[in-house]
Amino acid sequence: MTDFNGILTVPVSVNDGEAGSNTFSLSVTVTPVNDPPVITTALSTPEETPLTPDASPLTISDPDSSAFTLAVQDGTGYTRSGNTITPETDFNGTLTVPRSPAWMRRTLRDTGPA
Repeated sequence: MTDFNGILTVPVSVNDGEAGSNTFSLSVTVTPVNDPPVITTALSTPEETPLTPDASPLTISDPDSSAFTLAVQDGTGYTRSGNTITPETDFNGTLTVPRSPAWMRRTLRDTGPA
């Protein structure tokens, strides 16, 4: 069950190869964990035009929080200065830009000459 937390009751029994025990209800406490945010938006920029993504135009969902900090990470096919991404010269296509935390990734589509 996705995102379940609370008390889980599991029926268990043991068997020694010759006889089985009565069923016992084992109580397991499942503690909540922080679920990572998920980004589901693509961004576009004209060829060789820097782009500084921020959280506002992105569709970000997180069942645990509504506050986000976006940090672009180093990658291939572009240079980075802070959170500003500049695609390589004459690059036209799709970049996958890692963000912090590392599991947050977003696709940047270079739309060709400005």
